[in-house]
Formats: sequence, structure tokens, C-alpha cells
Amino acid sequence: MSDVVQNNNEDSLAEILKTFCVRLVLTAHPTQFYPGSVLGIIHDLSSALIRNDSIEINTYLQQLGKTPFLNKKKPTPFDEAISLVWFLENVFIRLREEL
Repeated sequence: MSDVVQNNNEDSLAEILKTFCVRLVLTAHPTQFYPGSVLGIIHDLSSALIRNDSIEINTYLQQLGKTPFLNKKKPTPFDEAISLVWFLENVFIRLREEL
């Protein structure tokens, strides 16, 4: 953005953005799927960060430090689908609502 302003290209950028779009593609390797307990803590931590509640932030960070991030077994496609649905419901949709 600073290059656009420095080079006085705001009009060119505006033209490009008229046809620019983003298509969200959610993909992940099975090792990227956190256990439900980790997802829950991350969700609660993000809420505490938004509220700027330092006591809760500290508590959730301590919980994350004591919670295993690795699944004991490889997730099945069903497990991956459940994790993705959880993410969509608890992160993506709420983020969209906040915007």
C-alpha cells in the first residue's frame, strides 16, 4: 500500500480491485488438526484477546502450555470433517459476523 501511495497509483489499484476477488480454500494436512481441547482453548483465548482480559489470556496460555497439541492417532476423514465444521462455526462465521 505504501508503494501505491508513493508512486501515486491509487487509481490503478482501484481499477484492479474492481475485479479482484478472493476464494477461500480450506485445506490441511492431518497433522494440522488439533484436538478438540486445543481448539476450545484457542477459541476462548481469542475471545479473551478481543476483550483485552489479561487474566483470562494468561489462564488460557497456561492451559495451552499444559495441553497436548498432537493427536494420539491419525484423524479419520470424519474427524477432519468434524474439525473443519467446528472451525467454520466457531471461527470463520464469527469472524465474518464481526466484520
